[in-house]
Amino acid sequence: MSAFIPNVINQIGIDVEALYQIGFAAIAVTNLEPIGCLPFFTFSNDYTSCIETLNSEISIPHNAQLTNKVASLQFNHVDAKF
Repeated sequence: MSAFIPNVINQIGIDVEALYQIGFAAIAVTNLEPIGCLPFFTFSNDYTSCIETLNSEISIPHNAQLTNKVASLQFNHVDAKF
């Protein structure tokens, strides 16, 4: 799953860039929630705690890469607000 993150981030960048190119000047890009805290994953421990390995392997790297991508977009398009 973690090997797929760069592909997802790249596509988000492409999509946000496309929105900017057609005239959107303010675009909200949200982080990924802590995957390991979703009920689908916490049911195995009676919903009492998150699965931190999922957060550290998926959510945290995704959000870090997304932050970098959005910063890059903002740097390249100072007239927009991402």
